[in-house]
Amino acid sequence: VIHLLLKWYLRNEYESIQWKETEHHKPYIQLGDSSKPLEYNLSHCDGFIAVAMGTLSQGIDIENIRPLNDLEGISRQVFTEKEIAEVLATNHIEKQTQTFYKFWTCKEAALKAHGTGFMKDPKSLELEFKPKADSGNERVFWSDNLPGFRAAWTEQA
Repeated sequence: VIHLLLKWYLRNEYESIQWKETEHHKPYIQLGDSSKPLEYNLSHCDGFIAVAMGTLSQGIDIENIRPLNDLEGISRQVFTEKEIAEVLATNHIEKQTQTFYKFWTCKEAALKAHGTGFMKDPKSLELEFKPKADSGNERVFWSDNLPGFRAAWTEQA
């Protein structure tokens, strides 16, 4: 998939790209003229593929929203106390599950954009959802437009 997208996007430059990776093995593409690298990231789930591509560091995640046997326990492993409080703010399990996946996909996308994935302690990154996408050097977006799924993508300067 990434090769097809790059062939379309780069056209004649595709043949001169170099495939590289960061110290944590996050792949990126160096263009033939050594200009700014092209960052990309992908995720897949139940037949869907999500791709993020651009000149900033990219992270993306897509997840099938499904019931979890131990939502609170998993939350305590990966979320900060503030995030856990938001997930558990209601007694309605469906709402908890929706909020869990919003945090999970956003956190995973952000960690992937950092280039570490879950090698970095997920609790070291606390997500705050503000009305505006004004969070300094990092922007996290999410979507619930695909019924039964949650997707999030991040770009980091």
